[in-house]
Amino acid sequence: SMTRAQFATMFYRFAGSPETSGNAAFTDLTEDWYKTPVAWAAANGIVKGVTETEFAPDAPISREQLATLIYRYANYKKYAAKDGDKLNFTDADRVSAYAVPALSWATANGVVTGRDDGSVDPQGGATRAETAIVMMRLLALAK
Repeated sequence: SMTRAQFATMFYRFAGSPETSGNAAFTDLTEDWYKTPVAWAAANGIVKGVTETEFAPDAPISREQLATLIYRYANYKKYAAKDGDKLNFTDADRVSAYAVPALSWATANGVVTGRDDGSVDPQGGATRAETAIVMMRLLALAK
């Protein structure tokens, strides 16, 4: 599975590893390899903490968190995209309220798709393979 720190680092590198001033205000950032990426992503509104002071860098990223961060990144980069539609998944009622607009947007633009059984598995962990596919689809919006 992909962790929250790995995902923030991937976006940071995807953006060209821009210079970042300051540190994120999260007290649980212990590893140097992700401190700057998380600070950059937080400063640009791409990531938020699980609380005001904790980021949970080693926690697996869920599929709805993945969609939310991609949505925020696309807004940050001002990618042209369609507005979101109603979620048409068998488990759409399990999507957290904060993630509904992002997941609607991500599915409307073909960035995130559901499982073979018609579910989206919002709280399920996102694998590295799924993340790679989502990033390739996001790249298509950039063009």
